Amino acid sequence: MKTYLFKVVIEEDPYEDGEMAYHAYIPALKGCRSGDTPKKRR
Repeated sequence: MKTYLFKVVIEEDPYEDGEMAYHAYIPALKGCRSGDTPKKRR
C-alpha cells in the first residue's frame, strides 16, 4: 500500500447573509474541492 501526503487549503467563504462557511481544496488534485455541508444551511 502506498501513502500520499497532500497540502489541504481551507479558506473562509462567508455567505452573502454573513453566515460563515468554508471552502477546502487540494491544489495538487485538480477538481478535488469541498464546501459547506447542506446540513449547515437548513
